[in-house]
This record gives sequence, structure tokens and C-alpha cells, in this order.
Amino acid sequence: MPKSFKNPKKPILFVKSNSKYSSNNYNFEERGYQIINPNILEVETLPIKQIQGNFIIIITSMNAIFALEKLNILKDNLIFTAGNVSANILKNLGYNNIIFGKNSAKSLLQKIIEENLITKKDNILYLSGKNITINIAQKLQQLGYKAQQQIIYKINAQELSNDLILDLKNNDINDIALFSKNGVDIFCNLCHKNNINLSNKNIFVISDNIANYCKDNFALTNINIIKESYTISQL
Repeated sequence: MPKSFKNPKKPILFVKSNSKYSSNNYNFEERGYQIINPNILEVETLPIKQIQGNFIIIITSMNAIFALEKLNILKDNLIFTAGNVSANILKNLGYNNIIFGKNSAKSLLQKIIEENLITKKDNILYLSGKNITINIAQKLQQLGYKAQQQIIYKINAQELSNDLILDLKNNDINDIALFSKNGVDIFCNLCHKNNINLSNKNIFVISDNIANYCKDNFALTNINIIKESYTISQL
């Protein structure tokens, strides 16, 4: 268990979007952390094209949940989502036919294919952001499935405030939670731009996939994975 968990009321920086569906604090407040979310990742919704007929829905980000109501998706419609957090949000909204992966698009795609959860007769709609790690619709098309993608939002990166830059440089903030590869890219590049050293920071992520991405692309080593049960394990 990371040392920081023994020191209550330490600040932790959340690098996640300002979507109304992304308010989950992953149990950090209950563990005595003060969550700081400066909205570095701003969600811009894009025009949504109405669909005709029945579609199985795939979403891999909580930022896409808003589109379900706009598309008049029925509550018993089959919906695939990346992890249990977004699945719980969907259940609270009344959707009752949900299958989820292990907190990554890759794990969800693998589950769908290996467990034969769709057929090649099904119409499949992948609701996504502009920048994604894996284009699930494209992967399914390559396997002969009738899948299509609709881009319904994009993430606009916001500059780090002067106060936040100083807090990071002065080690007043040493714990950082990153929730997507896109978020990792944006935040780490902003830190590089502002000469912020992340090598001594405790990094928290929600999947092994993101953890490996942090290591391979930004040489981050002190990485802690938030498991689905909301416990923390150190990589």
C-alpha cells in the first residue's frame, strides 16, 4: 500500500473530464484525501446523428453516457461498457442490460469476441470521443460484424494554472490520478511543457493497460492501480 494512504488529507490531483457522469471519487475522499480537479480535460459535445432501427451500444468512456438519452436508447437495450464504474452509473440511470470489461476498451473488445456476445447479424453502434485508443467499431468490421462509430464528443486540453504548476513543482501535490490514455498524454505533455518533474510522483490509474502506457511512453514508475473493488495495489 502506498505510503500516501497513511497520511490523511493529502491532496490528490484528479486528471479527468468535467462530465457530470465522471464524479466518482474512487474512494479517495473516504481514505482521507483532498481531491483537486482543475478540469484540465474539458468535454465538448458534438452533434449527434439520430439512428434508425435497433442497435447494440458500445461505450468506453463515461463522457459518452449523455448520448443514450439523446438517441432514445431503451432501458433494456444491450449496452457494453469498459468497466464496472460506468456500468453502475448506467444502472442508476435505469439501464438494465449491461455487460462490462475490465476498465479498458481492449479488455471489453476481447470479452465481446471471445465470449461470442454479439452476432454478425446485429447492428452495433460505438459511441466514442474523437481521440480513442482502440476503434472498436473498426476492429469489429474487420472481423465481419456490422459495426459503426459515431464520434459524439472531444476533449479540449486546458492549460495548467500557475498555482497548480507551483504546487507540483514544490511537491505540495505528489499524488496524481489518471483515468485514460488520452488524459495521460495531455497531462504529461503539459507537465513537460512547464518543466514539471513527475518521476517522484505517486501515479494512480484504473487499469493495467494505462499503467503500462505510463511506463512505456513517459517512463513513470511509481504507479498504483485502482482495482475494481476500490483497493489499491502498487505496480
